[in-house]
Amino acid sequence: MNNPAKNHFDDRLFMLLGIPLISLIVVIFFLKETPHTVGWSYFLISWAVSALYTVTYWVISRWTIFHWRQKIPGIEKTAKRITTTVLWLIAIVIIFELVCLYFVGWEDLFRNPEKKFENVLRTGPISMILVISVTGIYEAIYFFSMYQRAELEKERLLRSQIEGQLDALRKQVDPHFLFNSLNTLVSIIPENPVAAQEFTVRLSATYRRLLELRHTVNSSLSQELEALDDYLHLLEVRYEGRLQVKQNIDPALADFHLAPLTLQLLVENAVKHNEASLSHPLVVEIFTENQSITVSNKKRLKAKSEIDSTGFGLDNLRNRFHYLNEGKVVIIDSEDTFAVTLPLLEMAPTTSFSTAQKTS
Repeated sequence: MNNPAKNHFDDRLFMLLGIPLISLIVVIFFLKETPHTVGWSYFLISWAVSALYTVTYWVISRWTIFHWRQKIPGIEKTAKRITTTVLWLIAIVIIFELVCLYFVGWEDLFRNPEKKFENVLRTGPISMILVISVTGIYEAIYFFSMYQRAELEKERLLRSQIEGQLDALRKQVDPHFLFNSLNTLVSIIPENPVAAQEFTVRLSATYRRLLELRHTVNSSLSQELEALDDYLHLLEVRYEGRLQVKQNIDPALADFHLAPLTLQLLVENAVKHNEASLSHPLVVEIFTENQSITVSNKKRLKAKSEIDSTGFGLDNLRNRFHYLNEGKVVIIDSEDTFAVTLPLLEMAPTTSFSTAQKTS
């Protein structure tokens, strides 16, 4: 009977204790029957009949709750789900009470209809209270379970986001990155002071944006592309024709949002894992399509011993987008191509790390 996936808690003990207790409360407080007033024999029979009704209504309520929970899931649809469930249960109670009236006392129905319907008017409200109470308990547990799950998911995103941004920060303040960037700068100063000045400005802008984005959950596509432009300039100067980046971006998507530093992470990932030469430059394509953005490159993989990688970057990326949007990060890893497609968010979530840290 128990299905934790639907139920979110093991209700077997709850039913085992709740059914006899509720049926006893109905007999004593609603029907006003006690062993002292009606005798033990009649009292136990009334309790048994009440328990039979309670079991029936509990099972019906439980099934109806789970049915509409599957049809109208989620914490944001709680009001609609509860309203639909209660209306269904009211209809079921009315039908069930009339059926019981017919089968239990059909031979007296026409001879003494007022007494029979008086019984329905007495038991009907009790049945309504029972099914609504059961619904309220199950929905309250479901609501708090979903709320707790959402909070845990939010915390998991924040951890993944921080890990991803710290990983990007680590890579950019990594001695190798600084060493290579400064070597490139030193090599172009004598040959082209103007290019050296531009390189210095771009390097500074890359670090400045990195610091600006370290406490944010999302950034606009235009911001991401602007930050990527500075980063690409550093790479293109450093690789001297061995790296080509082609972009085809729909301007209408400029204000859509995505997790910050993701484009930079994917380009860096392509450069880190693939060979690049003047005769066979590494070509990275960045393009938008159907409210998503894709970063793709032809594979010419380096030897694993040449790659310094934790292997967690793409997993963090999946986690971050899983929280921000129902869309998924799609990764295509074929024999000759590696591509990552990211969903673009039409509206930016309002969560920020600074807010989360203050409230935690």
